[in-house]
Amino acid sequence: MGRQKKYSVKMAVRILLELGLKRYVLEQINLAAKEENRARAEGNEPTEPTDFIKDMRKKSRKMGLPPIV
Repeated sequence: MGRQKKYSVKMAVRILLELGLKRYVLEQINLAAKEENRARAEGNEPTEPTDFIKDMRKKSRKMGLPPIV
């Protein structure tokens, strides 16, 4: 067996927070994309994405997250 890496509580919390934030960003962007698609399907003009959504999209690209649905 290989040597096990020991994590401090601080490092473990940091890793979990990063993973949670990435998941949150993806969920919010996907919700916004679904809303845009629904509006288009109903023949309505989709609303302009909020600055928050725009920033999350930009940061997710920089973080190398998987493509957004």
